[in-house]
Amino acid sequence: MTVGRLIVFHKGRRIEKKMGPEEGMMKMKELVGRGHKAHFAYKTSRSLFPPVDDNLALRGDGMWWCPFCRRWRWFKVPKFTTDASVGSDAWYLNSFHRQQIKICAWCHISEMDFDVRRANGTWGEERRRRHRKRRKR
Repeated sequence: MTVGRLIVFHKGRRIEKKMGPEEGMMKMKELVGRGHKAHFAYKTSRSLFPPVDDNLALRGDGMWWCPFCRRWRWFKVPKFTTDASVGSDAWYLNSFHRQQIKICAWCHISEMDFDVRRANGTWGEERRRRHRKRRKR
């Protein structure tokens, strides 16, 4: 059974809940009908690549195809949170911040995910960190 995440932004907070696809889609439509910002994120085999008739120019504008959201989304480095407890979502996002890894603005999937890289063709954009070379004595 596929499990997805219902993501809701309510009163400036991000709320996430795991659900099945049928239940999650019905709940999302209900919340959107009431005027809330909501999205149901889960991956299917058809969502791995953008539709053929989709506007691929968005890739050049800084947006990437998110296979979990099934939409063009902004990927950005998350902000650092000082009061993050170990194991919390903020703690993991701080890890991405320290490594300068971009994540999807909605579902928080990393740019390093296999499906994200395959969908956007970012294999050649390997980021290399500079290491200090030490001389042998």
